[in-house]
Amino acid sequence: MRMRTLGVLLSLLFLAMPLAAQEQKGAIDGAVKDSSGAVLPGVTVEATSPSLIGVRSTTTDENGAYRFPSLPPGEYTLTATLTGFSRAQSRVEVGVGQTPRLDFALQVGGVAEQVQVTADSQVLDMTSTKTATTISQKVIEQLPRGRTFNTVLQIAPGVRQEPKAGTAGVGGYQVDGASGSENVFVLDGVDVSNIRRASLDTQDAVPFEFVQEIQVKSGGFDAEFGGALGGVVNVVSKSGTDTYRGDALYQFTGSSLNEGPRGTFRNDPLNVQQAEFFQPPEDDTKTQYFGFTIGGPIIRDRLRFFAGYIPEKYDIDRSINFVSGGLKIRDSYAWVTAATCCETCATTEPTGFAVANAGIEIRTLPVSGRLSPSSRYCG
Repeated sequence: MRMRTLGVLLSLLFLAMPLAAQEQKGAIDGAVKDSSGAVLPGVTVEATSPSLIGVRSTTTDENGAYRFPSLPPGEYTLTATLTGFSRAQSRVEVGVGQTPRLDFALQVGGVAEQVQVTADSQVLDMTSTKTATTISQKVIEQLPRGRTFNTVLQIAPGVRQEPKAGTAGVGGYQVDGASGSENVFVLDGVDVSNIRRASLDTQDAVPFEFVQEIQVKSGGFDAEFGGALGGVVNVVSKSGTDTYRGDALYQFTGSSLNEGPRGTFRNDPLNVQQAEFFQPPEDDTKTQYFGFTIGGPIIRDRLRFFAGYIPEKYDIDRSINFVSGGLKIRDSYAWVTAATCCETCATTEPTGFAVANAGIEIRTLPVSGRLSPSSRYCG
């Protein structure tokens, strides 16, 4: 029994290892120097962010370097302090899989003296060779978009929709010319790509209300995404903060807001030699999106939560008027109606022809007429 339990635990451990390796966070590194360019060891560097629980703190090494690994995506404020030097502060944006470098230059000054840098630092990730486009929450809020995150993927360079790449779900996307069946979709570290077509299934197309950040990798990504020959779409969901926040929404669309189908001319079903104007009936459709999201602290600086409920409701009403009547079919000897069948057929043959009447009643018409014995079936 103990050996079996140990085997199950080891299996769960090995299954969890690939999930832990997926790239879902970022990092910050840099160096601290004085005004002359000499490195400063022993400098205390602190990082704070609404995305971070508590305060991260580290100390520069003998080379004046520091590093904050495994940071959730978001905007961070870094503060560098050292006795005998003024304090420096700067803000930087951290994305999924990014490691921006932020250096500080401390000025000699008294304990009470302070220098604060309030401008955002636009820095580049010099440690990575991958080609990627990060779509942050700020960008998402300012773009016209659909209901799910895949509707903004095409703003990344080299990405275009390929509907033929997998008919399941929302279809595929070409990345730098590769087919839509060669991509990988990762949601919070879990590969959610369709196992047969590599497309994104409908149930995995998460609404924007739950999305924190999207990254589209088109080249140079790490071996952990070795199953992708095209691109990698990495999605990070939202999490709670130390401030209670929530949203409520209601969206509606339907046939009452859209133009009806265009009419056309067709052959009269009862007289093929005469044309009639046909106006296709329009389905009465209603699509509603409603729900809410809420997040906040359970224990401040210790434990947070984020939850939401956003169902999608579809209503389609269709009315169809069926016309019953004889549809003429061609026999080698004579014209007969579809409601007739030959009397000379064997008892094992059909004895009638079933038709629908007014869409609700199914009835079998009696046998009538006579055909050549060579034709055993009507039609």
